[in-house]
Amino acid sequence: MVRAWLSKAEFKEKYGYKETKYQAFVKEILESEYRDAIIRPSNKEVWIDEEILQDFLMWKSQNRFRVLARLEMN
Repeated sequence: MVRAWLSKAEFKEKYGYKETKYQAFVKEILESEYRDAIIRPSNKEVWIDEEILQDFLMWKSQNRFRVLARLEMN
């Protein structure tokens, strides 16, 4: 199976992220259990595994509603 890898530029273009939003998003991924979505073979090279990224987005969406429900209960 061939994995789908996106460069930083490809990711930003495909998902419509500006640099600031991209940096915040990468930080969020790296602080999650989905940190394997981001690989950095060098200081100037970043690759994003789109399969893991999509899993992260699904997880984030599902948990967002759980957090909102808990906040509403309090």
